[in-house]
Amino acid sequence: MENKENSTIITILNEMNQQIIQISENLSQKIDEVNENLNQKIDQVNENLNQKIDHNSANIIKILNTVSKMQEDINDLRDDVETVYSLEKDSRKQLKRLL
Repeated sequence: MENKENSTIITILNEMNQQIIQISENLSQKIDEVNENLNQKIDQVNENLNQKIDHNSANIIKILNTVSKMQEDINDLRDDVETVYSLEKDSRKQLKRLL
């Protein structure tokens, strides 16, 4: 009788061990799937960020070029204003002489 009980216990323990092994394999497989999904999402996020960085860099370059052109235009306008002021000043002098 004791052998039969021992055999039943061993069988139950073996079944439990098989179930633990199966659960462990399933868990490992699920972990691998989750890791793969996370890696794909991280790669996609990185790709999106790189695209945004590239887009923003291109926009920054456009803005810098625009600002540079505006600075040139402002310098040209400043020169024009100084020229007009000088001409106006000379005109006043000439008018004073004439009067």
